[in-house]
Amino acid sequence: MTNQLKEHKKEKKTWTKNSKLLKDQIGSSLNMGFQLALDQVRMLIPDADLSQADISKTIVDGQLIETDEYDT
Repeated sequence: MTNQLKEHKKEKKTWTKNSKLLKDQIGSSLNMGFQLALDQVRMLIPDADLSQADISKTIVDGQLIETDEYDT
């Protein structure tokens, strides 16, 4: 039983480490996709003011607001 418990703890540690790595990779991918979309808009509409564009914002009633403000 003790060996089994040690093995489970080892597996949990590995899963936790992998979970953190995946979260980092997902965050990086989302940020990269957002930046690529902004680049496309800049190319299509060179005069567009994208200074307020932010990955953490959403559109509500035609205005950009912080996503966490929308959730409350």
